[in-house]
Amino acid sequence: MDNATTDAAPIIGLPDHVPMALVRRAPSPGFAPETCPYQQYAAMHDEPRVQFMPPDFMRPNGSWTISRGEDVRYVLQHPELFSSQGIAGFSMFLGQSWPLIPLELDPPEHTKYRTLLNGIFSPAKIKALEEGVRARAVSLIDAVVAQGGCEFVDAFAKPFPVSIFMQIMGLPDGDFNLLVKYEQLLLHSETMEQRVEGARGFYDYLLDLIAKRRADPGDDLAGFVIQSEIDGRPLNDEEVMGIYYLLVVAGLDTVAASLGLHFAHLATHPEDQARLRANPDLIRDAVEEFLRRYAIVSTTRFATQDTELAGVAIKKGDRLTISTMAPSLDPAEFANPLDVDIERSPNRHVAFSFGPHRCIGSHLARREMIVAIEEWLKRVPPFRVEGDVEVPVKAGGLMCVERLPLVWG
Repeated sequence: MDNATTDAAPIIGLPDHVPMALVRRAPSPGFAPETCPYQQYAAMHDEPRVQFMPPDFMRPNGSWTISRGEDVRYVLQHPELFSSQGIAGFSMFLGQSWPLIPLELDPPEHTKYRTLLNGIFSPAKIKALEEGVRARAVSLIDAVVAQGGCEFVDAFAKPFPVSIFMQIMGLPDGDFNLLVKYEQLLLHSETMEQRVEGARGFYDYLLDLIAKRRADPGDDLAGFVIQSEIDGRPLNDEEVMGIYYLLVVAGLDTVAASLGLHFAHLATHPEDQARLRANPDLIRDAVEEFLRRYAIVSTTRFATQDTELAGVAIKKGDRLTISTMAPSLDPAEFANPLDVDIERSPNRHVAFSFGPHRCIGSHLARREMIVAIEEWLKRVPPFRVEGDVEVPVKAGGLMCVERLPLVWG
C-alpha cells in the first residue's frame, strides 16, 4: 500500500490498485451531522458509481462503495464473487470465529440453514401472530394517548417490536433493558471498546440461554433452534450461538429504527398523515415507500477473486460496503427519489436486501409497521413533533432517530 497524497490531505494506507479519481473525499454519511445523511446518499449518484472510502477504524483497509441499484443487485446476487463470510465480525470482536448463521455463510452451506429457518417467518406463521401484534400495539398506545404526547422511540418504537420478538424467542420480559443496552453498545457506539462491550454482553447472555435450553428446550423460537438438525445431526453450540446471535441482534433493532423514521415523516408531513387517516387502504403502500425512502441498513461483501464491477478493477480480498440507502435513492430507478410518494408504483426497493440473503424476517417487519401505523392513526389525534423542530437522523450501524418527541390534541 502507498501513502497517497492529494491537494487536500494525505491518505494513509491507500491500496496500490485504487485510482485516486475514485477515492471518495466527501464527508462520510456517518460523520457529517450538519447534513441529513439521506441527502448525502442521494448525492452519491452525481459521483462515480464505484468509489473507494479511505481506511478508518472500522475498515482498516478501506472499502469500495456502490450506489446504483443495478450494481447493488449484481453484487448481492453473486455470492460466488462477493462473499458474506465475516461481514459482521461480531465473533472477531471476541477473538473467536463462529459465523452469524445464515448471514455470514455463502451457498451451498447458507442454503441449508436458510431452509431450516424459512418456515418460522413464513407469511402463514406471521398471520397467526396478527392478534398478538395488534394487541401489543394497542396496549402501548393506550398507555400514552391521554397524556397528549410522548417520546415515541422509548414509548413505542423500541418496546413494540422488541417485546414481540422477545415473546417469539421465549426471552423473559425482565431482560428488555439489558438487551437494549447491549444493542445500543454494539450497533450505535462510536468507539471499538463500546462495541466490544456490547458484543461480549450478547455473547455471555446467549451462552447462558443455550445452557438453559439444552436442559429445557421450551416451545418457542429458541427451543426450535436448539432441537433442530442439519445433515441429520443436531446443531452444535457454535451453530446455535450463530443463529441466536443473529436473531437477537436483528430482532432488537431494525424495526425499531424504521418505526422512528417512519413516524418522524408522518409527524413532519401532515398532508401524508391526513391522507392515510382518510384512506387506511393506502397504509400498506405507504409502508413500502417509507421502507424505500428511509432505508436503514448497510452490509458488506468481500471479493473472492479479482473481478470487475462497472468497469472498475476489484482485487481479491477487497471489501465492498453496500448500503440499502443509496440504491433506494437512485434516480435511474425512482423518479424524484427524495420525495415520498405513498402510492409509488412500481417500488422495487432493496430495503430488505436482495438475493440469497434477503431479510428472513421481512414478513414480520412489514406486519409490525403496518399495524403500528393503523393503530396510531385510529387512536391518536393528528400528531406533530414537539416544538415543530427538525428531527436529526443519526447514521451508523443503522440509520435511526434517537429521540422523537411527539405531541397531539
